[in-house]
Amino acid sequence: MAYPLFHSNHGKFIVLTDDKTSAEKQKAEKHGTVLLDRPMIVNKLYEVIVENTVHSRFLYIRAGITIQHPASLTLPIDASRWKIEAVLIGDSYVIVHGKRKESSVGALLSQLKSLHRVGLLVDSSGWLHLYINGFDQGVAARNVPLPCFAFFELLGQNTKVLCNLAFFAH
Repeated sequence: MAYPLFHSNHGKFIVLTDDKTSAEKQKAEKHGTVLLDRPMIVNKLYEVIVENTVHSRFLYIRAGITIQHPASLTLPIDASRWKIEAVLIGDSYVIVHGKRKESSVGALLSQLKSLHRVGLLVDSSGWLHLYINGFDQGVAARNVPLPCFAFFELLGQNTKVLCNLAFFAH
């Protein structure tokens, strides 16, 4: 089985390196979105490893899924403004297909440090889970349509993420 890589369609301020296993945001004050290049497999955890995080008051990463193939997307500067079928997990909310609701599932996203891991998993019931450092933070959305693609949005001072090539079965 081939491991997921970052898709060549990515945010304006992102540069991919290391054979598409590393994504670096070029401007600290801007957002940068990266998507995985293949659909998620049920009960597989897809993770990124955070590198070079500078402590700031800004959220470091938002995570989510979309049912649109990465090649067909036009990426906005801010993923919360997507007009597509997507789920976006922030530190105090989840946006499901454009509708925002308060949620504590992503509370730890604002406390990430270098070498922390952020992951997503769609279980066999179609529920989307957020993982931080290998621990399930809870269900962010239910009835997730398949196939879907994971994405991660770098914010604030966060500058780099690595695609965790050892994605895990649960």
